[in-house]
Amino acid sequence: MGDCELCGKCEAEYRATVEGARLDVCFYCSKHGENVEKIRVESNKKPQSVNVTRSRTRAITELQLVDDYADRIQEALRKFNIGCDVIAEKMNEKESYIHRIMMGKTRPTEKVAKKIEKELNIKLYEETTLGGNAYVSTNKKKELTLGDLIEIKRK
Repeated sequence: MGDCELCGKCEAEYRATVEGARLDVCFYCSKHGENVEKIRVESNKKPQSVNVTRSRTRAITELQLVDDYADRIQEALRKFNIGCDVIAEKMNEKESYIHRIMMGKTRPTEKVAKKIEKELNIKLYEETTLGGNAYVSTNKKKELTLGDLIEIKRK
């Protein structure tokens, strides 16, 4: 028997039809269903072994937009001697949007940043490493939280 498929809190003891779906539910949630029947427990089953999950510390890497993306774009446009109207037309984006990105007023989306990288042959994303002290749980039920991250180191 597992957890209740309706509320997830209690141990599922009943099988009921709730809104047309057959679910394993707890005593409290069985009141919401029809055709309620008690789940039989087979006594000849061996008890399941408990999987022990170990936590370990490892570095996590992710791509992050560089802080000086506007300067890099402006430098590349000067190098190729083209205006933002030309690059916007090549990328099929609005000139005003590219101009705001170039001035640093707007952060580009990942899709647009990749287009700019390709057209201007520059890097706008860099790989960052979350410090070796970052706690990463191998338990799949828990998610990584901000409290798990201790420091960020840039490569």
